[in-house]
Amino acid sequence: MRHQHIALIGGSGFVGRHLTHHLRNAGYRCRVITRHAFRHPGLRLSAEVREAAPHDRDALAAALDGCDAVVNLAGILNPAPGEGFRRAA
Repeated sequence: MRHQHIALIGGSGFVGRHLTHHLRNAGYRCRVITRHAFRHPGLRLSAEVREAAPHDRDALAAALDGCDAVVNLAGILNPAPGEGFRRAA
């Protein structure tokens, strides 16, 4: 059976860490895309961790290369004026 490779954008948060662990235990290969990979060394035990800003199309495309599916978990905690949900879409 071929193992599917699933990317989780914003997968370093509360939901992402739990989902990554669940997917890994179900036999999926996971790649967590986060803005600050160095802050999440523990994720490397269950996933490949890549650094990319969610609004940088080129960096994001490179980080997603080779993945079969993507889960977007990027959140908005403290948006700057004029930013927010429209920019995250």
